Amino acid sequence: SHRYLRDDILPAVRAAGIPYLLLEADTPDYAGSGVRLATMHRVKGLEFEHVFIAGMRAGVMPPAWAVTEADLLRERCLLHVAASRARETLTVTGWGKMSALV
Repeated sequence: SHRYLRDDILPAVRAAGIPYLLLEADTPDYAGSGVRLATMHRVKGLEFEHVFIAGMRAGVMPPAWAVTEADLLRERCLLHVAASRARETLTVTGWGKMSALV
């Protein structure tokens, strides 16, 4: 989610001194250098050499509100889109109880 990206991932990247570009709705994906940080929705149509999907734990992906089969299918499709953006490597991380989608 955007909140997880903003509140957890972004501060850690900043603290580590890693150059980054936060891809928001109006940010061109080619502007600047560094690691691209984006939501799964934002990366649709883009490609990257390496993709990291962080926070794949139960209650986060799929989100707790996704209870119907239609909700779960939509979240599976979203994960597929994000994972298929990788040209070379895909790394999926999480902690605690892992997502049922992994």
